[in-house]
Amino acid sequence: MPPILSVLPTDVVQIVASTLANNMNDVPAAKSARLNILRLLHPRTGLPSLFLPTDSTTNPVLEIQSISPPDERSWIIDQEVIADGKLLVMTPIDPTFLLLPIIKASQSNETMTQFRTADDIFEVAAAQIAAQCSDDTIMPTKQDILEFSSLNCVKSSMASICDAKDITVYRFSKEKLQEFLKSRITRITASQAFKESKTVTRILARDGLMDDGKEELLNLGRIRAGCDLLSQYLSPEDKALMLQAYDFSELDQHIQWLHEIAVKNAATTAPAKKGKADAKGGDKKRKATKASHGVETLKKANVNGMAKISSFFNKTS
Repeated sequence: MPPILSVLPTDVVQIVASTLANNMNDVPAAKSARLNILRLLHPRTGLPSLFLPTDSTTNPVLEIQSISPPDERSWIIDQEVIADGKLLVMTPIDPTFLLLPIIKASQSNETMTQFRTADDIFEVAAAQIAAQCSDDTIMPTKQDILEFSSLNCVKSSMASICDAKDITVYRFSKEKLQEFLKSRITRITASQAFKESKTVTRILARDGLMDDGKEELLNLGRIRAGCDLLSQYLSPEDKALMLQAYDFSELDQHIQWLHEIAVKNAATTAPAKKGKADAKGGDKKRKATKASHGVETLKKANVNGMAKISSFFNKTS
């Protein structure tokens, strides 16, 4: 397999280094930490994607993404050339989002209102997801889903989007999912990285929300930007559920007003620009039709009796 450049988190680097050291010292594999990549459905697209569980309490699951250049590229590191220009990156993802397609796959009209054990939910989901595609090499396997369900972080994630009883049975709840998504939006918009994001600042400034006296509109703009960011991990159905929790009507009216002003300004300035362009075009046409003094003199010359230029190229007898 050709080498691929990757940016690894510290936790993953430590596991890789530990594994290499144990292999050199003949430590049994069962006693050493290992990387176990899982294939699960992406919460937004529903397509199989790769995820890496870790022992970290803050980032228990990482999403593996491949960034490919539009044209063929290579990496040159010191004296080594890596022909494949892709870059693998691993970014943290909340395991709650990975639960959404699994729990929904386990539901049916009969079981939608029933409380079930976690084992039952994951067993049914694994069977349903496997039945969606005949190619087992690309779809998540039952083992992938069951290993994911065994992670410590999954139990708390289940409680975030499901109703639960004392005997630890669960039932998916849209209301709890909506509250969970709202809490994530609050966390995103309150983070320092979000506040200092140049992309977010550009969007807010473009919509005229950075002016004094528009604090309420500015807050709505930040919430909508947070929703746009979070929607990258949501299906269209879950995105619509998230947006139902907010009232963006005042912000929409403001943006519509800006759009109407821009249309009026464009309509006012467009004819003037067109007139100038036509005038310039007319001047060019008039200038193009004016012949030089030499050409006018040649037109008046008497050419009677002169041989034509073509006669010089006739075959001689």
